[in-house]
Amino acid sequence: MSHAKATESNAAGAHQKPERDEIARRITEATRNAPRSLREAAAAHLDTKGKMLRGLTAFHAARAFGAQSRDGLTWAAAVELIHNASLIHDDICDKDHERRGTETIFTRYGEAIAVCLGDYFIATSFQLAAQVHPGTVGLLAAATAASTGGQAAEFTLRGYPSWAQYCEIAVAKTSPLLGLPVIGAAMVADHALDRASVEAYFNNAAICFQVLNDIDNVLVTPTLSQPCSDLIHCRPNAVLASLHDSLNESTRDRMDQWSDACRANRDEHTSPDCLEWWHLLRQSHSVAHTAQRLYFHFNTATTELNRMSEPLQVVVAQLHTWLESAMANASPVAVRRREARR
Repeated sequence: MSHAKATESNAAGAHQKPERDEIARRITEATRNAPRSLREAAAAHLDTKGKMLRGLTAFHAARAFGAQSRDGLTWAAAVELIHNASLIHDDICDKDHERRGTETIFTRYGEAIAVCLGDYFIATSFQLAAQVHPGTVGLLAAATAASTGGQAAEFTLRGYPSWAQYCEIAVAKTSPLLGLPVIGAAMVADHALDRASVEAYFNNAAICFQVLNDIDNVLVTPTLSQPCSDLIHCRPNAVLASLHDSLNESTRDRMDQWSDACRANRDEHTSPDCLEWWHLLRQSHSVAHTAQRLYFHFNTATTELNRMSEPLQVVVAQLHTWLESAMANASPVAVRRREARR
């Protein structure tokens, strides 16, 4: 089955409201007896629902592979909770103050409550997974460990990451939890799965997800005097990695030294050096170059999708369709238009 056919038959699948509502209800049911000390924070976080791409993928995969609807919903809830735990912890690491248009948990309730709430969601996710298949607990553990290691790699870097290092980190921290819904659904339904094909697809999709966020981070910053937040916080960013690789050796060494100093101080950095990197980025073709790299990985993901079995194509195409639509603002032509408006 071609990607075009899979897309046509599932274009509306990724955002079906009844199924999102059912997954949300299952999560509410699972967290109803949260410890009193975490109840308010849990409700506040879950009140602002995301796209539930991972949960919907988990549910549709489980059903396509032959699992019962109840088991599919439970697995979807487990996947969504582990994803939300990672978001809560990620916001602490990145010092982000807004998520889904509202205050992050660590901003509203403090870092300690955010850490505890993330841990509670992880524990509850494991409880849900154990209800549908004992083997999914091991899958969750392995995916969480790999993703955590990828996240931690951001803080153990020496110098600013090259493009190759950036991709390695993006895959390590994003791909395990992105592919988990499908791999776990196959286990829940006792369905044979070519994991190598699935992982190859999600490795490239993971890079696309991260690069899309990074291009937006750079392009939503409107002024020459205010660098993008990823640069201020010295976080790995695809556009900055492209800039880093384009610099001559002496300038690249200075950027590496500045990056190491930033991580050592753990503060926001709007030093003259920071402004220099920002001005260099604004004058370069780094955004357009990054958009080209993004499309390379998207096209590679599409190739991997078309190699999958038909049932698996149908499931993964739902997420791929969303990714394709999200990339409309990151095409080379769209990027040039967005840059021209800044």
